[in-house]
Amino acid sequence: MGSLATSPEHTLSNYDALFINEWPGVVRYFRRALRDDSLAEDLAQETFLRAAQALATFRGECSPRTWLRRIAANVLRDHWRSRESKDTTSLQPWSTDDDLRLADRQPSPALAVERKEVQACLAGLVAELPSGEREALILAVAHDLPPREIARSLRLAPEAVRARLHRARRKMAAMVADRCVLVADEGGALSC
Repeated sequence: MGSLATSPEHTLSNYDALFINEWPGVVRYFRRALRDDSLAEDLAQETFLRAAQALATFRGECSPRTWLRRIAANVLRDHWRSRESKDTTSLQPWSTDDDLRLADRQPSPALAVERKEVQACLAGLVAELPSGEREALILAVAHDLPPREIARSLRLAPEAVRARLHRARRKMAAMVADRCVLVADEGGALSC
């Protein structure tokens, strides 16, 4: 999708196209971060509402997708801040469906339970990271974004993003080594 034009009619049609093209990705972004379908859709709606309100200020310095992801990251950051102040549940930056898929497509119930345990353990550790490192790690790992795109989304220098990712990965490795005992079976599945 190219730039968003400034004429009201053209801007509206571009916004509609942006909405149609990007809605699934924005909802997926929130689902992976929050593990709550209803909340993910609420935050996606908030994202598109903010995008509609800020459409006139879009200057085209980045792609509309990057601009929208930056808005989504801000919405998610605002949500985390409000939840952190209430001291509520942890976040999970990936879909449970991703962990249940096996090469033979027939997960055993025991393996599914073990994978959920590992996923819950790792999600708890990710939730303990400082918010800046957590955001960068989720964007890099769960959404496979390169540091340059993460930098645009978070409005940081690419070097700052690389530093955050390095610190987040180092902290995650230390927490896993300190708190988790991971065992792999013959199929390579991990369990705590």
